[in-house]
Amino acid sequence: MENLSRLVSQLAGQPAAQRLPRQSFVGKRCIGKVVGTASAKALAQKRRRWKADDLYDDPTARVDKTRRPDTPLVRKEIMRFRGLQQAVSTAKARRSQLKKVLHLVQREMPELRLVRGDKALCSAFGPRGVELVGAALAAHGIASGANYIGAWKCFVRKRRPLSSTTLRSCRLARRAISKIKPWSRQATELPLDKLMDSGRMMRSEPITAGGPKWPFLVAVLMVIWMWRGLEARSARRGQLSYDERRRAIIYKVGRRKNCQHGNRRPREVALQCTCQAHVACPHCTTLSYLRLSEGTKSEFLFMNKNGRPVTSRALNETFRAIGKAVDMPTHATAHSARVSGSRHWAALGASELSIAALGDWRCLRVLRSYIGTARLGEQLARELSISKTTLTSQFGRRPTTSVTMSALVELKKDVRELLANAGPVPTSAPSYAIVTKRKPRRWHLSVCHGPSNLWRTKCGDSLNVSTMVLQSWNEKPSDEPLCEKCAS
Repeated sequence: MENLSRLVSQLAGQPAAQRLPRQSFVGKRCIGKVVGTASAKALAQKRRRWKADDLYDDPTARVDKTRRPDTPLVRKEIMRFRGLQQAVSTAKARRSQLKKVLHLVQREMPELRLVRGDKALCSAFGPRGVELVGAALAAHGIASGANYIGAWKCFVRKRRPLSSTTLRSCRLARRAISKIKPWSRQATELPLDKLMDSGRMMRSEPITAGGPKWPFLVAVLMVIWMWRGLEARSARRGQLSYDERRRAIIYKVGRRKNCQHGNRRPREVALQCTCQAHVACPHCTTLSYLRLSEGTKSEFLFMNKNGRPVTSRALNETFRAIGKAVDMPTHATAHSARVSGSRHWAALGASELSIAALGDWRCLRVLRSYIGTARLGEQLARELSISKTTLTSQFGRRPTTSVTMSALVELKKDVRELLANAGPVPTSAPSYAIVTKRKPRRWHLSVCHGPSNLWRTKCGDSLNVSTMVLQSWNEKPSDEPLCEKCAS
């Protein structure tokens, strides 16, 4: 009891000589309350004293003012920092994948069944274990089995170093599992012209229970803005505004679904009127929707007739009903708007970078898989028109559709004579050559069509920016030769 009273006196800040008197039975029952009160008083004094001697006087600095600089970290703080390194959805997916991998490890390796889970995963991660787990995932037909191997590797890497042999086995296993992955079915394209000509775009008639109040107008907006389903359902009215000075619609884009760097600052997209290019103008269509929904009290951009946000199921059912209304052979989903919008802008002649900036794509490879052959017809027509114009201006006749062998031989002779008389490079229309950096520098005729990764020399070499440069033919010195294959 004396030791307890001494402890209470120390916590309360009293000198050691002033001890508490001997407690009765009632005092013993209340000793817990005394200790708790004394601890709270001591903690409050400690906080006040630390606030007076505060070293972090910056009010914007997110620092725990009650911690002293010499206090070591606790496990809770370390785990909190680890949790910030990845998104919550990613952590849940990896936890589920690790449970499946642990089940396969304990099934294929009976000697690890009695070992704790984390130790079993670390012990089994080797060339043999990766091969067994990869074969089991392939046998089960799990298309995302490569992600399971990747989550297992990340888990073990935080606990021990990995050898190059194990990493190579992991890479080969992921590559082998990817071969059994089935073809990913892309969302159906929703014809934008049929939506505009349906006559129901401005009608306030929900076609599904809990669906948006203006279903056809919402579908058109999602197509021309290329919104994801999650992005459209969570969009607020405050994200869209009208700038009178620039006469443009301002859309504040939030964080991507795959953005994990913690940057919460939104970016703005400003679009002016583009009615001259197509009737489905994002500026005018969005302005019409904002005026229609001006009297609603909901903070969400897309709401149902009760003013509540649209659910994922209701949005997908709405797109399915819209697809049936415009006589689509297959049913559409909310992601059909993103695919249809990318193909719509590509068919109008917009560049891939512009489409990616408007639709918030981070990877052009995914965008190209969406676009597909949308601009193939327009590109073929443009190339054919250029070739017809060139042949007409050079030879004074239009090429006929039925070309005989003698006509081709004659045309080849004319082209050779034209090149021989014109010289290597015309000075009136300066073009660019592909020149090798390595001495002796050699000049090549360039074939520059499409993006720069498709540029090549006439002799067949692709443009390599580390060993080649683009240079005007007017700057060619006389002592640097021209490629013989390109000149022939």
